[in-house]
Amino acid sequence: MGVTADTHTDTFNYGKSVAQALAGRFEGSGSQAMLDAMNVPAGGVPDENTDPRLPAIYDCNPDGEYIAYNNALTESEISNISDQKRKEYIERDASLNANYYCYIDSVAVAGYATYQGNANLHGIWISAAEVALSKAEAYLMGYGVAANEALAKENFVKGVVFSEEYFWNLKLNSSLAKEGNDSYNGYRELVVPTNDDFTAYAEKIWANTQECVATQLWLNFCFMNELEAWNVTRRTGFPNVKFARDTQVSDYPTPPNRLPYPSDELNFNRDNCQAAIAVNYKETTGYYTNLFWAKEVYYSLY
Repeated sequence: MGVTADTHTDTFNYGKSVAQALAGRFEGSGSQAMLDAMNVPAGGVPDENTDPRLPAIYDCNPDGEYIAYNNALTESEISNISDQKRKEYIERDASLNANYYCYIDSVAVAGYATYQGNANLHGIWISAAEVALSKAEAYLMGYGVAANEALAKENFVKGVVFSEEYFWNLKLNSSLAKEGNDSYNGYRELVVPTNDDFTAYAEKIWANTQECVATQLWLNFCFMNELEAWNVTRRTGFPNVKFARDTQVSDYPTPPNRLPYPSDELNFNRDNCQAAIAVNYKETTGYYTNLFWAKEVYYSLY
């Protein structure tokens, strides 16, 4: 990951560079799997059962809705819906040149103008939430320890609360934060949940299932640790993420089971790489060779 230079002081800002990289990608758009994991109702308007992290992770649209791309539609169909909605917003109020689909939070990460970004955003290797949720799964499933549902729940609640605190800290301590402004694109008033809200939510969603714990672990990784989130779904099958078949790529039209060896290995370590391929690949691309710890099918298709 590169860094963004400050031309006035000749210093570098890692956080701003990370923010710009995240905000400039399709992955910045909220998926239906993410909204489902945060208990957003079908209409996209949060209710009393919705995850308190939601407004710290995504911007809503001016109607207070969190809408994900419908991956069953074509790219042009998705864009046409967005363009029509934006036209409606502007006709209603000229200042509402806002997003229709939910997108990575403009205060916590993305910024509200070109080349902006949260200068206080930082990379993360491992978090308190990841540790607690991993312990919760271990105690629930009996991985390396005696199964203990009470300890599983205790660590689950801690993990969810730690995750809630982490995402709200990103937002409230952002270099882009403004008093009372919760979204540069959604135009909401700022409502900050309390630690009691976090705990109550964690208690409410607890269930003694791997799906419950794995979904929260996946959600905690979020856009900040996308590879780790992918590993959770491949390993457990949770949550159920839906994809559309890519008709433009014949070699790998569906999500891969693993990452193949990169071109540098193929070009500069050819003999050893080909020997490993002969042993490990079950097909020519490597994309659909399953890893020993992963599920053969970890997603569903539209």
